[in-house]
Amino acid sequence: GAWGTGNGTTSYSENVGALGITKVGSRMVIIASGVLLVLMGMFSKIGAIFTTIPSPVVGGMLLVMFGVIASVGISNLQFTDMNSSRNIFIFGFSMFIGLTVPNWVNKNSELTETGVVQLDQVIRVLLTTNMFIGGLFGFMLDNTIPGSKKERGITAWKEAHDNDMDKEEEDISDVYNLPFSINTKCC
Repeated sequence: GAWGTGNGTTSYSENVGALGITKVGSRMVIIASGVLLVLMGMFSKIGAIFTTIPSPVVGGMLLVMFGVIASVGISNLQFTDMNSSRNIFIFGFSMFIGLTVPNWVNKNSELTETGVVQLDQVIRVLLTTNMFIGGLFGFMLDNTIPGSKKERGITAWKEAHDNDMDKEEEDISDVYNLPFSINTKCC
């Protein structure tokens, strides 16, 4: 959160895309955005300015944002051996099933009905979320199909992140400080 608290720290995929494009992760930017959103809610004329953005421009921004999100997701595979037929199968199958199952569930929603409205809603939301289906199958296949730690990328990931942990311990106090240097003025 803006005040260094533990709430409000959800990592939405749109935020990942915005960080990837702009390279800006400052709290001041988040605070300024929050103020702008409050002003847009309070004064309809300010909000009306944003409604004048043409749809093709908004579509272009969405294409770039979700392209960056997809690239960041795929970059997580940088430590795996993508020459391995095991990993190629897991990646391809997970991507394909993540695209096809939600489409099938949308077209055949009556087949997933249990008779309990709340359970039906949960099942429908989960089965129509592409990232959930692809991630679930990728997780299950990666942990059930035999593969070495090197092939799965575990050893390379540990080596790369062991060096980061030493640097991270030094900078941890900067992450949890209050904004505007409040902690140095009153604590």
